[in-house]
Amino acid sequence: VNGIGGPLVIANDPGLIRHVLVDNARNYKMATVRQMILRPILRDGLLTAEGEVWKRSRKAMAPVFTPRHIFGFAQPMLKRTLEFVARY
Repeated sequence: VNGIGGPLVIANDPGLIRHVLVDNARNYKMATVRQMILRPILRDGLLTAEGEVWKRSRKAMAPVFTPRHIFGFAQPMLKRTLEFVARY
């Protein structure tokens, strides 16, 4: 897919996601335009960092992405989604 600043890789298969983000991360660089837009706002975080900085950020956030925590996201997200849909 063409994205802002170049091709955009979209993966929804766990094996492909692991291939891109873990096994071959060096082959998939973030677009410069995306870096220019997001880094001043988000600094070096999960959405903007690469390499060792990304690994440290991901490790720090890992406890929030356990099944128990993600399950807790469902009801608030559903509530907000239904409120949004009701307005339109």
